[in-house]
Amino acid sequence: MFDELYDSSFLSNTARYGGPLRAYALGRYLFSVPEELKEKEVNVLVYPLVPENVTESYRTESFAITEFPWKTQDHEKEFEAAWRSLREEEKNSFAAREYRAEGYAENLDASELFGRPAVCIAYDQSFQPAPIKTFIALPQGIVCFEERRKYYKTMRGTELEAPALKIFQAYSWGKSRDDRPDTFYTRLGRLNGYATRNESPSFWCMDDSTKYRLNFWTYAPGPPRPKTGQSRLQEERAGITRKTPPGFSMSNLRTATRTMSDINFVEYIDKYKMPNSDTFKLLFCLRSPEYAGTVERPFVYLEFRAPWVGRERAMLLWNSVLADFHSVSYFLSRM
Repeated sequence: MFDELYDSSFLSNTARYGGPLRAYALGRYLFSVPEELKEKEVNVLVYPLVPENVTESYRTESFAITEFPWKTQDHEKEFEAAWRSLREEEKNSFAAREYRAEGYAENLDASELFGRPAVCIAYDQSFQPAPIKTFIALPQGIVCFEERRKYYKTMRGTELEAPALKIFQAYSWGKSRDDRPDTFYTRLGRLNGYATRNESPSFWCMDDSTKYRLNFWTYAPGPPRPKTGQSRLQEERAGITRKTPPGFSMSNLRTATRTMSDINFVEYIDKYKMPNSDTFKLLFCLRSPEYAGTVERPFVYLEFRAPWVGRERAMLLWNSVLADFHSVSYFLSRM
């Protein structure tokens, strides 16, 4: 039992999972996921690069991008149902809050401005950034741009929709091998030529029966942190030790450099056990080197969790994910 619990011979296995894979292009990276891990959630958040001389009413904090493929042949009815249901849901939500007893949400037709059926759902919350959601009907489905910005009831036309129009002009539904190396991928589409100061796409999938779970997200690092004399890995380990409750245990099984595309990533594999549990689990992580990174080459966090008893299969799945992991710029520049 002791030998089985602490055996780490599976780490030397370089074989890959032999089952079907599902390809993903998200943010600035491409990767494949075993089909047995079912997609649970995808979020795409971008932070526009706004010039300093832009007035406050045009200063968007962020955009969340959501896409909905058509489910029926009646696109007009489906489009109206999508924005109307959200409008009522949000209006009721605002009305339930103490600081805004009556609530407020209005729908504004923006079809002429966008050249497609489009509706903007705006909220009277001028004292702080509020969600402004623009729904646009495309041949393939509905795309929604949700921005955080101050909204005043008097705002109309380009004053209201200029930021959403700018990101829409950079957006296309679908993905292609002919895309530019600086392409940023959403769940079902892409952005080209859209200036951002940060981007934060995230994704997670899971096999409910085995509890294998894969998480992925990226972001552009902020200003360099003060040097502490420790590597990032050492700082992370110290942070884990400080934050975890009594009874938590973790040991590092492997720390190595993995070169993919033209980036040297840090890979580490840990075995850990939560308090009041007799069950060990595995944590596989892939991280960008130190604190380097730009918007086009963001900081990467790829994490895979698995039960210790399934370590042999977990290693196969992890190897398969890493085998097809590429930066968009590297992959498309060589097509």
